[in-house]
Amino acid sequence: IIDRLIIDQGKITIIDYKSHQAAQKENLVSLSEPYHEQIALYAQGTKRIWPEHRIEAYLLFTHCAELHKMPLEF
Repeated sequence: IIDRLIIDQGKITIIDYKSHQAAQKENLVSLSEPYHEQIALYAQGTKRIWPEHRIEAYLLFTHCAELHKMPLEF
């Protein structure tokens, strides 16, 4: 389930919340690695529904209130 989906003028932003207690700005890249496939599936499904929109995806690490952009390949 996508936690947050924002649709705005040709762009869709996917945000998935993560509550890792050890999350800090310095370790977000390594903490985000296990979620690449999950986010890719969210992005692919979203693109099928709205093929004309640009898609961006982020993980929001709630413990440190940091937003981490996820790489997407289309």
